[in-house]
Amino acid sequence: MGIMAFIAISMAAKPLHFAYEMQQASDCMKPESERGKIKNFMAFARISLGSNLDAIRGKLGGVVYSQSRSVATQRKRLKPRNPQTPYQTAIRANMSQYSKSWADLTDNQRNSWIAAAKTFTKKNIFGGTYNTTGNKLFVAYNMEATLNGLGSQIATYFVPTPPTTIIQGSGLTASAGAQTMIFTATNAAPTNGVCVIEATPQLSAGISNITGKFKVISRSAVAASALVIGNCASAYIAKFGPLVQGQKIWVKIYTSNNNAAGQVTKYPASAIMVCTVGA
Repeated sequence: MGIMAFIAISMAAKPLHFAYEMQQASDCMKPESERGKIKNFMAFARISLGSNLDAIRGKLGGVVYSQSRSVATQRKRLKPRNPQTPYQTAIRANMSQYSKSWADLTDNQRNSWIAAAKTFTKKNIFGGTYNTTGNKLFVAYNMEATLNGLGSQIATYFVPTPPTTIIQGSGLTASAGAQTMIFTATNAAPTNGVCVIEATPQLSAGISNITGKFKVISRSAVAASALVIGNCASAYIAKFGPLVQGQKIWVKIYTSNNNAAGQVTKYPASAIMVCTVGA
């Protein structure tokens, strides 16, 4: 039986041609085991799509296609690292558990998630919009609730009640010599809420596109209407490694709420803080 692979292609009705310019990929594109080894560099191709294709993104066989601001590229598909850390394993187990639990819900419970999902709009890789599914919304809410320490499963969707005040980030500094990273934020956490801190890896000064680069480094309970001044360096270093002078870091802080009614949501920070690591 043949296997069909799908790839996202945006087409225009004109002739197709490809032109390739092979060049060495940057070190960050290589597998960790190959970084710094010149003989094992990965090459990628710049693609001229001609006039038949507007854009091409996704995986097809052993090739990955992507689209930057100015050019389309293709590269060899690599097997992603899978360290299977205890945290990673626990997250996957929870996701599997909630995915299976969907079948155990009543029709009314499932319908509450299906109806709610129609109000959650997302964008695909071409910028088109679509709605998530009730199953995915159910799993996502329960995953967030589990991370926040809520022990029971949320079976029916509730419209979340936002806090009266949202966390406001007001300052961020980092030092390579002292290995400290201090943030300041005013905070009004709802009952049973937790303060979630996300950060990017250390990036070079010329990088400004941080889409998809944020990772959670800390979750903790916080007092209502408190001024939070915290050194999150230990959590950051555990995730991304020691601080390096001259690199840029973005941090955002938000409240994730799960209250007695089973409401779970994220309230994004009104501002994302950024700093350059000092001496």
